[in-house]
Amino acid sequence: MTESKTATRTWSMRERTGIVARVRAISGPAKGARCAFSGAPVVVGSGDGAGLRLDDPAVSRLHCELRLTPSGEAIAVRDLKSKNGVWLEGCRLLLGEVRVGGHLRVGDTVLHLEAGPDTVLDPVYDGGDTFQDLLGGTAVMQRLFAEMAQIAEADDPVLLLGEAGVGRESVARALHASGARAAGPFEYVAGGALSSTLADLELFGCVRGAFTGAVTDRAGVFERGAGGTVYLDEIDEIPLHLQPRLLRVLESGTVRRLGTNEDVPVDARVVASARRPLEERVNEGAFREDLYYRLAVHVLRVPPLRERRADIPRLAERLLATLTNEPGRQAALAAFLREMDGHAWPGNLLELRAAVRRLALLGDAGPRAVEPGDTLYIDPREPLAEGKQRWLDAFHTQYLRALLHETGGRVGEAAERAGVHRSHLSKLMRELGLRDE
Repeated sequence: MTESKTATRTWSMRERTGIVARVRAISGPAKGARCAFSGAPVVVGSGDGAGLRLDDPAVSRLHCELRLTPSGEAIAVRDLKSKNGVWLEGCRLLLGEVRVGGHLRVGDTVLHLEAGPDTVLDPVYDGGDTFQDLLGGTAVMQRLFAEMAQIAEADDPVLLLGEAGVGRESVARALHASGARAAGPFEYVAGGALSSTLADLELFGCVRGAFTGAVTDRAGVFERGAGGTVYLDEIDEIPLHLQPRLLRVLESGTVRRLGTNEDVPVDARVVASARRPLEERVNEGAFREDLYYRLAVHVLRVPPLRERRADIPRLAERLLATLTNEPGRQAALAAFLREMDGHAWPGNLLELRAAVRRLALLGDAGPRAVEPGDTLYIDPREPLAEGKQRWLDAFHTQYLRALLHETGGRVGEAAERAGVHRSHLSKLMRELGLRDE
């Protein structure tokens, strides 16, 4: 076992025998290019920041993502909305798994996929099954905790990936609370809730007289977050024309308020998350590639509930304990979890929290309204991403209607109960057409 020289009380680097994937270009313009990976996925593309860089003009700068499956017998492939696609035996592949030993064509280059046992150096978490307020004893959460412990003391930007409802903001807050900036502020910005003008003001601030209505100087989020952390949620929604200014803040450590040419030094760590894969947004021309690389210094993937099922009982028990101590609720919760065994939990922690709240209030977590096949039609011809979004929208609609009914339509209270920022909840309500209701 090899211990990290910089190991802290909670993590260390240890060697183990594991499965390592290897990708090799066997023909085409990029013949000879190769890379190896195990835990983290690798991006294939012609851009300088790609994990496997292919010098092929027919390959997009961020073309596709490859990830070794847990079994080690296949490699999961996701096309990043590339121009010329990913091809498997003459068929275009958008999302799927390719068995080890298979071949893919990207652009004019053919890739050979291999995997086999090798020595792997992994971060290991030594702090138990909690990290600040986060709870997780499963392997995927232990790995996440180890990665968080590794980078908690650093000042580099962090990019959080994960489905809606997995708790990306909670991860950002835990990172902040466990680092050297814990005593400083934690500033939250929901990019999707900001209009173009409001985003400029919220991010960078203004001086008096910068525009009609600017009667006083106002600090932007980076100045307000001095000495702490700035969490940019839904950064993929930040308007394109503001992204160069955001990049400049990250590169120079200075910010320029609206209405002035003076640069003000700022000292805040940036943690960002996105609703949609940023690589796809780059290929769509909606997100700057250089900003993507500047943010993705450390990339953390927050796993969905279906990948950490053993954590669900303890998560539910902890939620219930904060809501009620009424006798019989624990037994009702145990029965509910038995009934939900095998449920996919498409709404992740948000769905679990809603069910436990209903159980605490009514003694019954309610019907399995979002169970596949129960209330929503599944069209197997529909792309996976579109079908998943349709189901997620249905969950959000049911959850928000119940929540707003309980709070009498008070959005601020609803946001507090849901554990999200009011602006995020308001944006979600607008998207789902619940504002008029």
